[in-house]
Amino acid sequence: MSRDKPLKEEAFHILLTLVEADAHGYVMMQTIERRTEGSVRLLPGALYRHLHRLLNDGWIEEVEGVASDEERRRTYSLTPRGREGLRRECRRLEGLLTHARRLGLTDQEAVR
Repeated sequence: MSRDKPLKEEAFHILLTLVEADAHGYVMMQTIERRTEGSVRLLPGALYRHLHRLLNDGWIEEVEGVASDEERRRTYSLTPRGREGLRRECRRLEGLLTHARRLGLTDQEAVR
């Protein structure tokens, strides 16, 4: 992923999930849907497209993991590169939110 491009919302949520713990796709989909109270719902096709991009860019890696039913599932972990990219994105979003607050566009009072 390019350093100067914002992350897609779905990729941002995937990375946030992996900060909490290594996970396989189904757990990620459930966690994201629960965290966003259903406003973000990733279907398997979209999830795995994002995972493929994040893998190729070195932001996540596949780790060993076995599901409770003994079926092999691909489990993913956040890499140091991914953690730094997520931090950059958080700083970018924080800057946008700070500006929106100054303009009085949030629930907080405008700072003028």
